[in-house]
Amino acid sequence: MIDGVDVMHSMDSVASVDSVVPEANWNTPAFAVVMFQGKLGRSVTTERWHYVEWDEGRAGSMLLDHRTDPLELKNLVNESGYTDRIKEMKELLKRLPAKVDRSGS
Repeated sequence: MIDGVDVMHSMDSVASVDSVVPEANWNTPAFAVVMFQGKLGRSVTTERWHYVEWDEGRAGSMLLDHRTDPLELKNLVNESGYTDRIKEMKELLKRLPAKVDRSGS
C-alpha cells in the first residue's frame, strides 16, 4: 500500500514511485528482488535510472532511463557512454544483501 493505493493489485508495471505518488520526494534508491524464468533478478531504481542484474549478471543486465524512456523499452547497458552510470548503479546494488538470514537469530 502506498498512500492508500494497493500497488501490487493495481499495476501491471510501475516505472517509479512518482507514477503512484506524484508528490513523493525521492531521495533514496529503491531495491527489488524478483524471480523470472528461473533467474533471480536484483534491481535498484533511482529517480532517473533503473538497473537490473539477472543471476548476478551472468544471465544479463539492463540499464533503463526513466527520463527518456518511461516505459522501459530501451536497454542501455551495451550502449556507449553509460559505463560510469552502470558502475554507479552496481555500487548501489551492493547495498542489497546477497542473502537474507531467515533463522531469526
